[in-house]
Amino acid sequence: MKEFGSLINTCLLVAGALGLIWKGGGYMEATDRGIEGNAQAITALSVSVTKALADLLADENKWRESHLQMHTDRNGEVREREGAINARLVAIEQNAEADGRKVDNAIYRVQVLEQGRVGDSAAIREVQKSVTDLAGDMKVVRELLQRQSNNATRETR
Repeated sequence: MKEFGSLINTCLLVAGALGLIWKGGGYMEATDRGIEGNAQAITALSVSVTKALADLLADENKWRESHLQMHTDRNGEVREREGAINARLVAIEQNAEADGRKVDNAIYRVQVLEQGRVGDSAAIREVQKSVTDLAGDMKVVRELLQRQSNNATRETR
């Protein structure tokens, strides 16, 4: 049996080696299928990501265009408001100039009236002095008339 013992060992070794090769081939095939599946998944993911990026870029371009249009519209609105504000400021400045001229005219009139009042005060003082002088003269005339009437009554007596 010794003769067959080495044959059995050899057969077992060969059968084990063939089993390992067969099993290793199965693992290799499964690994290859897994790699192929992963490669297909990666390709599908790459296509999906590429499409998503393209959509994102398209959306970004649309947003940029709409945003630029919004800024253009807003600039137009701002310019319209600036024009309206400038027109209002011009009108206010013109009214201020007209009001300034009115104030200057009123100041001039007040100064003329004040000068007239000074002249009137001087004239009133002169009239008062004349009235005072006239009152003094009337007293003198009255005294003279009284003396004359007293003299006339003495003479008639």
